[in-house]
Amino acid sequence: MATEMRQGQKYNNKVDMYALGCIIYELLTLNNYSDNKDSNDIKEVDLDIYDPKWQKLINLLLDIKPDKRPNIDEVFKYFDSTK
Repeated sequence: MATEMRQGQKYNNKVDMYALGCIIYELLTLNNYSDNKDSNDIKEVDLDIYDPKWQKLINLLLDIKPDKRPNIDEVFKYFDSTK
């Protein structure tokens, strides 16, 4: 659950971007994402297997500050710009 939801704050569609970050994290690391603390400290993806852009994207999507998370258009542009 996104930080702002856990803290009972108002939220917007950036919680969906957080959820997307959780899904991508779990797919690439084969680990459950559990953030029991408000931190961006997460296990890194295996860079021997995956492009480093995935780790950067996960970090952006899981940012504890909703205004720092990209929207879906920015995610698509991120992939276009990192080819």
